[in-house]
Amino acid sequence: MKATSADRTKILARPKQPPPQYQEHRHNHQYSCGRVSPIWKVGQGAQRCYSRPRTAELAKPKRPHPLYVPNSEVETLIKPVALNAMCPERVLDLARPKTTGEGPFIDSRSPEDTIWKVQRAARSATASPRLLELSKNKGFAEGYMSNRSVQWSVSRAAKKALANPRTSELASPIIRASMDHVQFNPDVFFVSPLAMKARCTPRLEELAQAIQR
Repeated sequence: MKATSADRTKILARPKQPPPQYQEHRHNHQYSCGRVSPIWKVGQGAQRCYSRPRTAELAKPKRPHPLYVPNSEVETLIKPVALNAMCPERVLDLARPKTTGEGPFIDSRSPEDTIWKVQRAARSATASPRLLELSKNKGFAEGYMSNRSVQWSVSRAAKKALANPRTSELASPIIRASMDHVQFNPDVFFVSPLAMKARCTPRLEELAQAIQR
């Protein structure tokens, strides 16, 4: 609180001054808003002059399109004639809701009656050749083959066919003894005498050596 600023700090704190050649073109707007006088002065001749027809025409605001319809008000005013109007009996008859019974059925008819009546002329009518032609379903293209069914019938010859001995041999599964018997049998893996007399090649001996680390 008792510190004093240095001379250098006072010099740097001064606001920047305009150059000597600067000339102000208009008076500054003092005290911000609320000033009554204009920002710049208008000459007496400019205040008394009349606008030209071209200037008056350009000063007119742009008019909307002739077909433009403005937005209607939220509140609609109803005319007194409409408020005092009487609804005819036909409109009252059409305004009545459709009467149906409880549930998805109609109780106003007997169970033998149809839902709606069909005229006798409609029941005895015959279709024209054009209607018969249009009612035909669209056929498949030539060479079309439908999807094969998952189940198909087996021919009688396939049912009576007999497999040859080679097919029966290949179809027989490999039967191995259970592990309960194999683990106690020392001769479970049979080695041929030729394999027992075989000698290892130098390459196999080299590959069979363990890696020394």
